[in-house]
Amino acid sequence: MTESLLGNRNINQLAFVVKDIESANVAFTKLLGIKKVEPFLTGDSTVSKVIFKGEPTDSKSKLAFLNTPTVQFELIEPDKNP
Repeated sequence: MTESLLGNRNINQLAFVVKDIESANVAFTKLLGIKKVEPFLTGDSTVSKVIFKGEPTDSKSKLAFLNTPTVQFELIEPDKNP
């Protein structure tokens, strides 16, 4: 067997950018058979340090981290800012 590019063959986290975090949260938790978690809003640009085309942006995202015994699923709903 050849060595993987990342040094292991384990997947620890999968992230999905979604349009509606509430409906995605319900769908994922039902599919995975886990408890629904409450999404939270990322901090402002002084906290999150988001850069778009080389410039700071006020973009924020709603995030939800869904944990299973083996993999964490991250749901991301960005706002309309660049």
